Amino acid sequence: MQIRSSVLVCLFLWSTLAGAQLVNVESLRIRGYPDGFAGSLGFHYNFFKNVSKLSSIGTNLHVQLKKERDLYLFMAEYDRTRVNESDFSNEAFIHLRYTRNLDEKVVRWEFFSQLQRNTIRLLNMRGLLGTGPRFKLTGDSEKFKLYFGSLYMFEYEEELELSIHRNHRQSSYLSFTIVPNDAVHIVSTTYFQPLWEDFSDFRLLTDFFMSVRITSWLSFNSRFYHLRDSDPPGDSPDTTYRFTNGLTFSFKPKQVTPPIYPPSVQM
Repeated sequence: MQIRSSVLVCLFLWSTLAGAQLVNVESLRIRGYPDGFAGSLGFHYNFFKNVSKLSSIGTNLHVQLKKERDLYLFMAEYDRTRVNESDFSNEAFIHLRYTRNLDEKVVRWEFFSQLQRNTIRLLNMRGLLGTGPRFKLTGDSEKFKLYFGSLYMFEYEEELELSIHRNHRQSSYLSFTIVPNDAVHIVSTTYFQPLWEDFSDFRLLTDFFMSVRITSWLSFNSRFYHLRDSDPPGDSPDTTYRFTNGLTFSFKPKQVTPPIYPPSVQM
């Protein structure tokens, strides 16, 4: 068993205001570890007072279990931002995913479920269930990996205005990982999620993450997130994006291993 935790020591507060709607699971996969457990636990608190008082508190938990041909992944996050005495945003999600290797190199099959709440996107609750194949498109190189997945997804969605939707979507993604050396790790994923009955109703997400190890204890992280939703909940905007930078302090510095990627949703 190998357990590794990281504490986020520097976070731009305004990254919380984008209100992410989709979760880039590719950035949550912990690569380079042997069979067993790996994970991370994070917490942040921010407070600012000038004309108004603004505070933000949040936590996230990420656990992964790898065993021979099976991979289990669990992710949970909660964040609350208040301006004076009123909530500006209140977000949470839980994600559970199981991946099974069908052969040694190319094909995997995935099952996932997710619950999510995002008030800044006028989303009271979204529940997802999905399954489908995942393909590795590159060879055995550890420096560059390319993946493609195409999964069916059932979506139950409640907007804050009490509008309820039940949808069938396709969730396809293309993801690559670049590891030019032990200090630099890059993960980029693009998702396309159209309705089965109407491809003009879609979500398009691009998430780019880079980690640069400064010392054996400290890494610099940078992330760009862009979401286009052709039919967003209520009158929320159809396009959201954000750019964040931060530092991660890692325990067990003598173990030179790939970093645990911060969750794609630091709400």
